[in-house]
Amino acid sequence: MRMNILNDILEKEGDNRGSVYLYCLEDSWKAFGYSAFYLSLLYPGMKIVKYDNPDIICFFVCISDDCLMEIFEMSRIYVGNECIEMKVPERICGGENEYVKWCNELCLNL
Repeated sequence: MRMNILNDILEKEGDNRGSVYLYCLEDSWKAFGYSAFYLSLLYPGMKIVKYDNPDIICFFVCISDDCLMEIFEMSRIYVGNECIEMKVPERICGGENEYVKWCNELCLNL
């Protein structure tokens, strides 16, 4: 992944509360940071990937075409030039502490 694009995505995710942003990178749809966290709550079986290099450590999920179609059918989505945005149900939007716990658990287990 190109670092400048990834940095922009992670910066946007740092302010994300209540949306899933899907980015088409390397021929697949991916969600990072809070977006990946929200998707892991909505779809517990999703595989979470750790991206680890000397400059950045982050987590993301790859979205299958089937899952993407399900998201389109079940959610209000907004399609932009850079990404697809899906609003997350209020019940899913855990607090900052839940996201930090999720990240810490992934650091230990991936």
